[in-house]
Amino acid sequence: MKITLSVNGYLSRFFGQSQYELVLEEGSTLTELLFEIDSKFGAALPKSVWAHDKKRFRGPVSVSVGEEIVRDMAYPLQDGQQIAIARFLIGG
Repeated sequence: MKITLSVNGYLSRFFGQSQYELVLEEGSTLTELLFEIDSKFGAALPKSVWAHDKKRFRGPVSVSVGEEIVRDMAYPLQDGQQIAIARFLIGG
């Protein structure tokens, strides 16, 4: 199945572009998407952004499927979905 990954805000500087089409196995979840992100982009992501050993983002990163923010890494993905990721910058 194909999904579209949109990388927004601060994270976009590490991905080279803001949108990618990725091919995942049918029945994949957000966990498998993170493994694909690690496979394709992990080497370019700094340790401050990506936990290489755990294959996940560090800090406050939101994952949105359509208009919904999803926190459950077992969330099943579907063909044609658009997944957006963004890291919140906190400070004052």
